[in-house]
Amino acid sequence: MGALRSRSLPVLVVDDEPLVRAKLVDIAGVFAEVHAAGSLSEVKRGFAKCRWSCAVIDIGLPDGTGWDVLGVLRDVQPDVNALVLTGGQEPRLRLVLS
Repeated sequence: MGALRSRSLPVLVVDDEPLVRAKLVDIAGVFAEVHAAGSLSEVKRGFAKCRWSCAVIDIGLPDGTGWDVLGVLRDVQPDVNALVLTGGQEPRLRLVLS
């Protein structure tokens, strides 16, 4: 477990729900240096040019989608690892994600 606690891995968490974002930051913070954003525009302003070991991205954002965020990150780092998630219950989302 010592290596996991080094917090050297830069992880980006993007979620517009403050409680969800905080919980994801807490979880990832056990093993990584975590940065968080609540919108696509926040990612573009502060995090788009960074290199990430991983990004955890909510699919539904107030000013775009998780896919938009992933596109912005992949413009700089085409091989960025990402986990795209949603708490949405819309049937349309289930089709896209299945």
